[in-house]
Amino acid sequence: MCPWPQVQCQCQNRQKARMRASTNNSIEGIKMKNLLLTTFLLVSLVLAGCGGETYGSGVDPDAQKVQVKEVFLKQDLLGKKVTLEGKIVSQCQSNGCWFYLQDETGQIFIDLAKNQMTLPSRPGKQVLASGTVGWSKQSHMLVATGVEVK
Repeated sequence: MCPWPQVQCQCQNRQKARMRASTNNSIEGIKMKNLLLTTFLLVSLVLAGCGGETYGSGVDPDAQKVQVKEVFLKQDLLGKKVTLEGKIVSQCQSNGCWFYLQDETGQIFIDLAKNQMTLPSRPGKQVLASGTVGWSKQSHMLVATGVEVK
């Protein structure tokens, strides 16, 4: 104990300041560990989702990638293998045997049933679909052999 009360008060204040700093450092350390753990988990989840879901034989790397409007405008694509990319705008509710794919140029029917494929409900998801351009009920369609949901 200091003989001078004013000095003693200053000593006690310094001790309290050191304790607060120590506590703050511990809290900051915990916050940093939590931030690192959260970042690691988020990166892991993103990387796990990068591969996409594959159905059927997957996307054919050799198939020509075209837009929906090209399927309707280029008659020489009839019977040819192509890959389309777009969003699922509607889908078979009973067993996922078909869906409509839409890109920025139009919308097309994708038939999965002809190749005994099904797709779980994925409305609004981006997909790549490979298959043969066909004709059914006075409209073009894609008979899919493989689909990748992004």
